[in-house]
Amino acid sequence: MMIDLITKPTQLEDLIGMINGYNLRLLERWLQMDMDVMYFEDNLGMRDRMMISVETFRRYLLPAYTEIFKRVREAGVHVHMHSDGHVIEAAEDFINAGASILGPTKQGENGIENIKRRCKDRGLHIPMLG
Repeated sequence: MMIDLITKPTQLEDLIGMINGYNLRLLERWLQMDMDVMYFEDNLGMRDRMMISVETFRRYLLPAYTEIFKRVREAGVHVHMHSDGHVIEAAEDFINAGASILGPTKQGENGIENIKRRCKDRGLHIPMLG
């Protein structure tokens, strides 16, 4: 799939659309439960960078996250987005998409100063791991 980001972008967009449609149908069932927070997990980061460029993330994956997070927030439920690894470049994207909890965020991979600079005063809860 990583190669498809470059060689077959149209087919990849179709696949992401199908997966997101399925996830949105499941989401409607989950939202019928009485909950305060919905937890999402993806592993987008490595120790020193994201697995794909932030530009590629924004083009292909962020629209799906935004659509899902928007629906969750419309239901009055908080979004907890978790991703291991170095994902600080996408932190603001997740916040703007609707995440109200971001983490756990490893300080070593993302840098406490980077986290503070990008996320301060955003009304966001960030559990920290060393």
